[in-house]
Amino acid sequence: MHRPLAQRPRARKLSPLSQICGFITIARPSSLCQHGAKSPYVTSSHGVRRVKPLQGIFRADLMLRCYRFGPSNEEAVPQPHYIPPVKAKNLVLVVEKARDQLLAHDGIPSEQDVIAALRKCNKAASLAHGIPSKNLSRTTVDSDTAASSLLSLDGSNTDLAQSTDTKVSEAIDRLSEVAFDIISHPTVLITPQVLDIYVETQARLGRVETLPHVLALYASKPKPRGSPGSLLYAKQNPDKAAKAVDPDIVEKALDATIEAKNLDAAIGVIENTYATKAFIRAKVLKRALFPASAAVATPFAAYLLASNLSHLQNSLDEKMATAMATAGILTYVGFTGWMGVLSAITENNQMERVTWAPGVPIRERWTREEERAALDKVACTFGFSQSHRFGEEEGAEFQALREFILRKGMVLDRVEFMEGMS
Repeated sequence: MHRPLAQRPRARKLSPLSQICGFITIARPSSLCQHGAKSPYVTSSHGVRRVKPLQGIFRADLMLRCYRFGPSNEEAVPQPHYIPPVKAKNLVLVVEKARDQLLAHDGIPSEQDVIAALRKCNKAASLAHGIPSKNLSRTTVDSDTAASSLLSLDGSNTDLAQSTDTKVSEAIDRLSEVAFDIISHPTVLITPQVLDIYVETQARLGRVETLPHVLALYASKPKPRGSPGSLLYAKQNPDKAAKAVDPDIVEKALDATIEAKNLDAAIGVIENTYATKAFIRAKVLKRALFPASAAVATPFAAYLLASNLSHLQNSLDEKMATAMATAGILTYVGFTGWMGVLSAITENNQMERVTWAPGVPIRERWTREEERAALDKVACTFGFSQSHRFGEEEGAEFQALREFILRKGMVLDRVEFMEGMS
């Protein structure tokens, strides 16, 4: 028996203003929500049957509300914390106090104390660079409107920005002087960790003028010895392999000078690191010691192998077979090894603008490859970036760089290697 569906009472018609308010406060359900909100009774040609509702579906209206309007709880949204501005004068005072406390001791300060003082300089350097940006951005925001632009025609905002920039620049100079006072003090030992932090600090400050001198002090600074009150300073040999600066520190210092656009400092960094005898000796010990040891041990290994192989044959005398096998093994290993070494030494795919002059020995090319690569990096940075304009640079500074590279046994922009020349 067919049973008619119960009709719902008609809703009271609302005014347009009430409808707008209801739309703002309550999210409109989607088609999926409307489909799920229908009556569980469905009318068909066969009669009324009960339909099982969908399982595992969340309430669409709540999901839409969360995605549209965000979480309802206001406390869930973290509020930004107010960070008070840092004055440049206060940064300098803190760093100077740390320097005075470190150098007030009569004895030799420990490496941890020196690193702690330089880290304060490093932290102050990072904070000092944030001061001008905040003040300048605040001035820019205040002068965005047309009225404020007309009222600031007298240049008051510009004067404020310039005065702020001057104060920050003076603070940066004083921070750089404090760091230099710490590392150049006679009682302070310059270790690789201390040198690394100092280079990083000066790179952040943008004051790279002292980097060549400090890199030279790392190898030649007298070492203090003794007890407080009776200190003795032992002279150091700057040509020892142990006095070579780590290549990572050298690259960091070179990048800092290039970023600061200081050509003299960049050349000074190269001269006091890659061009020193200490660096060449350290490179030979690290890279050539194992191949040289293998080359010395190769004849003995070949003789032992040949003597064991001579027992496996009966056509020749054992001594004759051992001699022939030894000669063959040494010939094969020596020829293939020399070809590999020659290809590695004469590789020039990494060269861009600075190449070796004709007549430079292969041994010297290998030992001074880092120096050539550093000069190549400097030339590519301070010169034109377009390859078709290489060699067109003018000015006394770049001409001095060209002559300096030529005195080093290298050539800048060799004609036969330039683009379009063959």
